Amino acid sequence: MLASSVVHYLQQENYTVIYFFFNSKSKDTTSDPAESSSLLKALLIQLISIDHTLESIIHSELQKPGSSPSYETLIPLFCSVVERCSKPIFCMIDALDECNDRKRLLTDILDLVNVTREFRICITSRLLADIDELVTLDTMDNESDDENDDEDDDESISSSDTHGNVGVQEEGIPTVQKIMIKDTDVSRDIKVFVKTQVTKQLLQLKRHKTLQQKVISVLVEKCQGMFLWYVYGPRKADGTKIC
Repeated sequence: MLASSVVHYLQQENYTVIYFFFNSKSKDTTSDPAESSSLLKALLIQLISIDHTLESIIHSELQKPGSSPSYETLIPLFCSVVERCSKPIFCMIDALDECNDRKRLLTDILDLVNVTREFRICITSRLLADIDELVTLDTMDNESDDENDDEDDDESISSSDTHGNVGVQEEGIPTVQKIMIKDTDVSRDIKVFVKTQVTKQLLQLKRHKTLQQKVISVLVEKCQGMFLWYVYGPRKADGTKIC
């Protein structure tokens, strides 16, 4: 819900947006580079729809005879295409923690962010050690480079969010920032969302405030911090959605 809301907002503001949502239902227990390749192919196809001048460059690689292009082929192609874009590109990647090949993918994406100022990316994920380590190391590397190369440059400063996560800034633009969303934040948002939906869809409960509050309380508890539980349920025995 968070990622789709961000994408919708950026689209409403007429920004150039590309996105990919990882799905845990399609993964297995082994490292699968096809997941990362699928992401890159999806983003490249979206870029074609945004800028048709990129079509010949991208199709020449994606439509080569034989096997599907490998990750090793796609990542430099994606970097090259992004660098050609003349206006900012906002990229949303949701549920990176569901990607088995996330370490290599995140490393390459962070490298791209650091060298291409027109590429803005937002990644959502559960707090896993390997992801947190990579982002933290990238932040530390940027701080070190900034101190060595721009020791006396007033335009390069560091910034910290409310959780103390530091990211290097160049001309006022943060390179990497981490924003931690606590369980209490999610639970509060889910309660507001469920209350709004129940109020709109179960009009028969409008006159029964006590019962309405009980329904909302049960649904919020069942969600267990996941918006999608409410989106895909609850349902009646015949499969129709209750609210």
